[in-house]
Amino acid sequence: MSAEHFTANANKIRAHFLSPTAVRITHAPPNNEIPPDRPWLSHVLLPQPPVEPNSPQLNVSVNDGLVSIVHPASRFTFHESAPPRFGPDARRLSPRLVLDISATEVRVEDDRADDGVSLSFAIEPGEC
Repeated sequence: MSAEHFTANANKIRAHFLSPTAVRITHAPPNNEIPPDRPWLSHVLLPQPPVEPNSPQLNVSVNDGLVSIVHPASRFTFHESAPPRFGPDARRLSPRLVLDISATEVRVEDDRADDGVSLSFAIEPGEC
């Protein structure tokens, strides 16, 4: 699998192409190296042939520390709207109300973790 590496300020980002139309983005916490893939990742992804260096159909770029992924033959775009937050900064998320229809219950969840990551994404006009 091929990968592209980016550096934005003190942050390192890896775009790991899993197939010509699938890419995994990994952010490293500020002033840290990119963490290794989780050991279970290879068990949950279907086997794919190696991605040739010139075959990815997605263009990944980093502007002002934000990742953008664009498919040049379509209107598909994916944009981060804010830099990722790590650790204590990611914990600033408030608890949320969850409606679990299959369990027929409503509950409040607070799944924050000390080493958590919080990502923000943008939606373009016309996207569903």
